[in-house]
Amino acid sequence: MDHEGICNRIREAKPDLLLVSFGCPKQEKWIARNYESAGVPVCIGVGATIDFLAGAMKRAPRWMQLAGLEWVFRMVQEPRRLFKRYATDLVIFSIGAFRELTNTFQPNSTFRQA
Repeated sequence: MDHEGICNRIREAKPDLLLVSFGCPKQEKWIARNYESAGVPVCIGVGATIDFLAGAMKRAPRWMQLAGLEWVFRMVQEPRRLFKRYATDLVIFSIGAFRELTNTFQPNSTFRQA
């Protein structure tokens, strides 16, 4: 990818907002690497949002969206690409949730008891 050429074209356009749709984590890495040279005040990683709006990717049924299960629908659509990411996220989230849960039941030295 010609990062310098892309940043030159972005600077020439002088946008106030840059939407990057490479997917996670590529878009976050690209923004971190190229934020300053792109010269845009606000950069946002939008993932598959543009694909959804263009109709190139199907969204989950409304009931799954409302239940917070759209990620399951997406994983079924693209298991090879998304399984590792979701599995990693689940492990990291579970460890964090376990730590928070166990900290809840331990006395905290920052609070004084009467």
